[in-house]
Amino acid sequence: MRTIMPVLLPSKSSIGLRIAGSALGLLTLAASPALGQVDIPVPNHSFEAPTTLFAWPDADVWEESGPLSEDPQLPGIRDTLDTGLFFNSPVDENGDPSPFFISNADGGQLGFIFAADDDDIAFFQQLNVPFEAGAAYTLKVDVGESFFFPPLTYNPNDPNPPPDPDPALLALRLYYKDALMQKVTLAERLVSADELPKGFDAGVLLAEFAAITGFSVPTDAWPGQPIGVEIRPFDGLSGVWNLDNVRLAVDCGPGGLAGDANVDGSIDLLDHSAFAACITGPRGVSRPAACPPCAFKRLDSEGDGDLDLLDFAELAVSLSP
Repeated sequence: MRTIMPVLLPSKSSIGLRIAGSALGLLTLAASPALGQVDIPVPNHSFEAPTTLFAWPDADVWEESGPLSEDPQLPGIRDTLDTGLFFNSPVDENGDPSPFFISNADGGQLGFIFAADDDDIAFFQQLNVPFEAGAAYTLKVDVGESFFFPPLTYNPNDPNPPPDPDPALLALRLYYKDALMQKVTLAERLVSADELPKGFDAGVLLAEFAAITGFSVPTDAWPGQPIGVEIRPFDGLSGVWNLDNVRLAVDCGPGGLAGDANVDGSIDLLDHSAFAACITGPRGVSRPAACPPCAFKRLDSEGDGDLDLLDFAELAVSLSP
């Protein structure tokens, strides 16, 4: 049986975590308060689109990969049937409370992914938000197992199943693409089927798991690259994982030099260019889509949640020679 050494995470008990990044503790530009965390929206984070009353093989926005098979709901149409979404019905066909209802799900639908040991099967998407220097990222996903087909590493119909089987594993990843457009994993959380709720809660309750990057520095390869989110089976032979409520947050770390949007230790024309993409005017209602969240916080010299001429004046007088 595989032996997996546990590590500590701010979630359920952990069995695997890989972190890439440099310690921002070495990057002490100025004694200023931490800038705190900012939530980054993940499109269709709760698998609510498209709407279905049963199950559907496609989830809007998410890219899905895997072997192609003929869709039984759409004769003649071949699709990746190992991923998709399903309706979490609170009642059964008679209108009575459903014993299979997942009570702590977000919204009315969840995603599903087959528990195969197959590198081709995955949910993934690249966000329109870049990784930033001086920041650390936390990906959280609520995970459960199918009530009818729990993820396993053996065939449940085998008359002689292994006496002590390894648990099926699911990988939650944050990645970027390198110059060759290959995915490079920055953080990975391996979720074990053994960590999921058991007993009466098996198949009807989700648990939260997190993959966390380290803090990056400007010389790392990924600042400026789009944030990639991926969910894929890591080890398994049969069964289905349930997925829900994919969330992403960035910790902007120490404040550093006020106005130093890219945390390179100076206030220069690059920071002025960043300001142009981030300006909101007084009492701005929201951060512009083209402005990364940590850059916005670092340029907000007043800390009042907008970027206006007062912040620009502060930036102008701080321009490095």
